[in-house]
Amino acid sequence: MPAALAASHAPRKRLVREPGRQENIAFVCRRISAIVSPKPVCKGSSMKACLTAAIALSLSVLPASAATLFEQLTGPGASSVVNQEFADLPTYSSYIVDDVTFATDVVIQSMTSFFSSEAPESSGMAVLNIFDGDTLTAADDPSGGGDFGISSTPVTYAVRTDANATDVTASGLSIALSAGTYWIGLTPIEEYGTFGQIFLRDAGANGNGTPAAFRNPGGGFGGGTDWTTPSAIGQRLGNAAFRIEGTAVMSAIPLPSSLLLLASGVIGAGVYGRRRGRKARLS
Repeated sequence: MPAALAASHAPRKRLVREPGRQENIAFVCRRISAIVSPKPVCKGSSMKACLTAAIALSLSVLPASAATLFEQLTGPGASSVVNQEFADLPTYSSYIVDDVTFATDVVIQSMTSFFSSEAPESSGMAVLNIFDGDTLTAADDPSGGGDFGISSTPVTYAVRTDANATDVTASGLSIALSAGTYWIGLTPIEEYGTFGQIFLRDAGANGNGTPAAFRNPGGGFGGGTDWTTPSAIGQRLGNAAFRIEGTAVMSAIPLPSSLLLLASGVIGAGVYGRRRGRKARLS
């Protein structure tokens, strides 16, 4: 380089385009997406696309709270029918299930059935039957826990304030079911010689309209050995009275605090980006 020009050849300041507000917001959204999902769900610098993906992913991981999934309470003046597995009189063991339809996937955490007799003891065992499908068949064996092989499960007995009423509850469950129709029933296991009989109560007008199903595999009551209705043994039961609680597997409702935190971060990134842009233009 000629010496005469050396003094005038200073390095020119390199102009670097600072990221604007939308680019900063998009960057923050991409970081949020990376935290809640290991897979890239937000490509490019579209603020709208990244913000939508980040919010959708963050909402999908919020835990759903336990709630009543299905309920048929005891109706006024309701009748009751034997629903008990007899260890000492197996030919009289009888099982009742009722149809339940879940609109979404669920996880059953507890089930309570309402009986008309006083609690024989404070705790015991019961058969929890769950059969998959709209209809029952002869192959649906109620003594083995249904299609999910649950078999027997611990239950607690709680005497209610109204006369001769007992709540039988199986808790601590974690049974995942897909959306659809099932036949579900909780049958206590008690010896007749020691505790007598307990009878499942009718939901009456609180039922869903489809009658409960009754089965006495040993035929001791004379109503056959296949699935039928309690009328086969001269008893009346429309819908069984019970409650199922658990978690519905669906997109959780966003918590206000979560949305506030997300919004604060996005707004802060936008303000920071704008300030950096101003400084770059002034320098």
